[in-house]
Amino acid sequence: MPVNPASICCTLVLVGLLAVAACGGDGGGGPLPEGPTTLAYAVSECRQEKNGDAFLTRQVLYVRHGDGEPRPVMEFGEVGPKPNNRLCYNAFGLGRGGFASVLLWPLQRLGVSRDGSLVVFEVTDDFSLFSQSQVQLPLRKGIYVVNADGSGLRRLGPASRAPCFEWTGFVFAFFGFSPNGRTVTFPDLDSALPQLDAPQVFTLDVGTGEATQLTHLPAATGYPTASALFAPSFLNDETITFWSYANPPTQGHPNGANPDGVATTFTVKTDGTGLEPVPVIALPGGSIIPNFMITSAEPLAQGIVVSGETPVNGPAGLGNVVAEVFTFDTNPSQVLQLTNFQRSDTYYAKLTADLRRVVFLASADPLGSNPANHCEVFSIDRLGGDLRQLTNIGEGPAWNCDQFVRTSPRTSCSITQLRVDPVTGWVTFYSSCNPFGSNPYGSQIFTMRPDGTGLRQLTTTRGMTKDADGTLTVELPGPWGVPERGGNE
Repeated sequence: MPVNPASICCTLVLVGLLAVAACGGDGGGGPLPEGPTTLAYAVSECRQEKNGDAFLTRQVLYVRHGDGEPRPVMEFGEVGPKPNNRLCYNAFGLGRGGFASVLLWPLQRLGVSRDGSLVVFEVTDDFSLFSQSQVQLPLRKGIYVVNADGSGLRRLGPASRAPCFEWTGFVFAFFGFSPNGRTVTFPDLDSALPQLDAPQVFTLDVGTGEATQLTHLPAATGYPTASALFAPSFLNDETITFWSYANPPTQGHPNGANPDGVATTFTVKTDGTGLEPVPVIALPGGSIIPNFMITSAEPLAQGIVVSGETPVNGPAGLGNVVAEVFTFDTNPSQVLQLTNFQRSDTYYAKLTADLRRVVFLASADPLGSNPANHCEVFSIDRLGGDLRQLTNIGEGPAWNCDQFVRTSPRTSCSITQLRVDPVTGWVTFYSSCNPFGSNPYGSQIFTMRPDGTGLRQLTTTRGMTKDADGTLTVELPGPWGVPERGGNE
């Protein structure tokens, strides 16, 4: 497929099931922080006693603006016991993924505005594996907004009735912020179709608290559950993208735009008009696997990054298929393949803040600097040159990117949820690795410059520890968010 590199002026970066794009840059003057503009994150702690009783001992939401100290915004204390249940160990500690806290604690979705000034978060116990009567909420159920300095906390409206996780393994604990910071988007249930349990795309005005339903999708019949709408995110201030297994009628498809019931990406205008499937571009010999989100200053066509070939490593989050990084121009024929690793876990691709490079996760060894095939952060010129390995923090035997659940070996580690602050340019990610000797059996949030220098650990949770009497305690960060051009995945 011919490519004119000079024509790629507005680039969409795709990888696996995740994608990010951008047109134009973000301005800003004055000194920038050594890290993301704003970091919002929960710290969740649970306890597992020797007899198996589980307790949720505490959860705190922190907001850290610039290089300042983290400020607590919301906290609640001990909940339990849940007798003879190993939830603390099995559902939280073993996986070392703090984003799984949404299965147990009240904090659900959160998002940070692109300028870092606002944090929106959601509090509800409706989906907790603990009894709702046990959970003492620090705040009334609902969606809240707070300034990055911790001031101005106020309730915007009720919490979503759609969970931010799927039992199939997906966690989408985020609000997608509009570029102008005035609106967030998220899934909620259609009150007119309660029997279908069909989630829809909603927006919420951060100033007024007014919620608007944008879609009226039918239930998805080709998915294990009807709640098959994922990751609504802003393309621009007037357009939202999401992906769904539903088959809605559209202007050009009166019998349905997705008759096969496969994962399909759609766009819809913020006034509820213009629902359309995003055109899919199949590469020769490739399988069509839509991305979770597309974010840019203007809507772009969707690209395909997964081939039907068998990877040289075992299945990761994408299954037993090969994933590669591609970019493409607004002209669908202008497709450029950036990687050729032939592995299943090359993904989380993001454009750097200057739009010149792409950072992504991979367990490949293209430069001879990752012989154990650890999950590491790489970057490449958006035209496919100057590949660099930015981190070297893997340890123990190889472990696929995003593959956090493990029983052994204890020393394996991985990286997931890579994000780029559009203002400072710093790259932030979630990892169970231990580059500073302070994360022996847990996970932390790390950040670094886009060239890989200045690696910092932003959180200091204790991970999983065991007392002499057999009591197990787990403390992990997550969910979390930083400013992004698009929503957090």
